[in-house]
Amino acid sequence: MTTHRWFSRLATILLVAVVGMFAVVVPATSVEIGSMQEAQSATTDSLLFIENMGQWPAGAGFQIWGGPGAMWLADNAIWITLVEYAPTPEISNQDWSQRWTTPGHAESAAAAGVNLKISFVGANRQAVLEPLAARETHVSYFLGADPAGWRPDVPVYGGVRYKDLYPGVDLILGDGQPGWMPWSLEQYAGADMNSIRLRIEGVDNMILDGRLLHIETGAGPLTLPLPAAGFSYQVLGTDTEGHSLVFDVAPDVTGDPPMTDGVRRGPDDNPTDLIYSTFLGGSSTEESYAVALDDMGSAFVAGTTLSYDFPTTPGAFDPYHNGYWDNFVAKVNPDGSALEYATFLGGDNIEYYPNIDVDGAGNAYITGRTSSSNFPTTPGAFDTTFGGGICGPPGSTNPCPDAYVIKLNPTGNALVYSTFLGGSNHEWGFRIVVDEVTNAFVSGETASSDFPTTLGAFDTTFGGGVCGSTPCTDAFVVKVDPAGS
Repeated sequence: MTTHRWFSRLATILLVAVVGMFAVVVPATSVEIGSMQEAQSATTDSLLFIENMGQWPAGAGFQIWGGPGAMWLADNAIWITLVEYAPTPEISNQDWSQRWTTPGHAESAAAAGVNLKISFVGANRQAVLEPLAARETHVSYFLGADPAGWRPDVPVYGGVRYKDLYPGVDLILGDGQPGWMPWSLEQYAGADMNSIRLRIEGVDNMILDGRLLHIETGAGPLTLPLPAAGFSYQVLGTDTEGHSLVFDVAPDVTGDPPMTDGVRRGPDDNPTDLIYSTFLGGSSTEESYAVALDDMGSAFVAGTTLSYDFPTTPGAFDPYHNGYWDNFVAKVNPDGSALEYATFLGGDNIEYYPNIDVDGAGNAYITGRTSSSNFPTTPGAFDTTFGGGICGPPGSTNPCPDAYVIKLNPTGNALVYSTFLGGSNHEWGFRIVVDEVTNAFVSGETASSDFPTTLGAFDTTFGGGVCGSTPCTDAFVVKVDPAGS
């Protein structure tokens, strides 16, 4: 039997922010680190430095994964984008009408965001960004419907050096240094450390405590460790720009600072390095819910998308978005560098929360839920008629969703079978597993007293009472034969 692995709901929340003169897509997160000890232990070699190979505008040289918010390295500045969240109300489990029309309803919403700009006054404007410690990891960007805009196999590094930031002074980020902001100044004989001045823009207030800057921002507090060096720091002064402050910090040099030998450290081996990582999406929202692997290591990803330009492949079963939330299935090759196929699955209403498994021949089996009466089914399938009635408060026109079961052929260009699975109320297919002779086993929930059961089954009577104003749900277990009939 094929060995499979499942990962439940691999969802990423993205926020679009304007950084400098270019728009970027950043992970929505923020962090406060309260002490040097915490700063050093927050992350170590887990930071990844993603090189810009044309997937972003030219202003960005590298993006850093693993720090607080989004971190970008430009030739003249370092940007940190912080986002603060306000929790959205949890929707009651009994409010079915909202439950199936609001994906991610329990997630938080962005309440405030701020861009911090860190620059070096009087620094070399032609400083070279030199990548350090190449990783085995690579990242691919399959964004949009046009393959000309895709960027597979983008290199990833463990650090970046700003070469000759000042005469005789390099700035090194990462490369095995500890902390979420692992940076240091490396100086050589004859370097004038008095010329170094660090400028921080976009903050509301700031207190210097040794090598820590305690910063207040519109998105909450942040403790920023200053670059490691052989001297202490002092605040030179503040200025006002718009509604935020600009701080200048410089070395407080007493006597000759210790010199370094100018020899770079070698990167520590990190067994947790990613093998590959890729974005997968269009210009709107994607949520991925399940992954299955075949014997060759290809990844089959099932999710939900609002993007009309989601990157489908030529000859796929359905290359066109059908309206509102569609499910998708994408097969990514073993090294993550290409899509073997990608297809929409849906009708003109809403499809959500798919799960997936793969058999030994490479057929993909998908279950989920659909509110589309024109969801694609196949002749001879067990149930080709949408059964959902109307669910929701009085006056609602929301159709109750049916579960569905699909078998997609190995090339992703045809349905082997596709069937509805449900009664007159709502169903949801949570999980699907296929055995060695390609029977599909589906589990989920139903609120339908007329959900199809079989003679002699363990329990053929719907047991759900009334929960609030709607029926309580029963779990179900279904075995579908290899023909889906």
